[in-house]
Amino acid sequence: MRHLVYRDALFPRPAYARAWRALDAAGPPKQACRTMVGLLDLAAGGACEADLAECLDAILDAGQLPDLAELEARFTPKAAPVADVAIPPPDMGSE
Repeated sequence: MRHLVYRDALFPRPAYARAWRALDAAGPPKQACRTMVGLLDLAAGGACEADLAECLDAILDAGQLPDLAELEARFTPKAAPVADVAIPPPDMGSE
């Protein structure tokens, strides 16, 4: 991700590009890439791209770096419980 020519085209909003720059400047390149790919995956898979962008801006404005585990816990959709449905057997004696 770090040296991709089309990297900036991957970011759906400026907050993601901003997060990338902060992550890339702050730590090991491999960790920055993993975190950024995780954020992009979360945004797409969780259908929370706009909300996540707002959260990223708030985190970066506070002078912090995004914590992928925290953001996944907050934005990953919760699975709906499976309903237990009871279906009575058909009455074979009636027409």
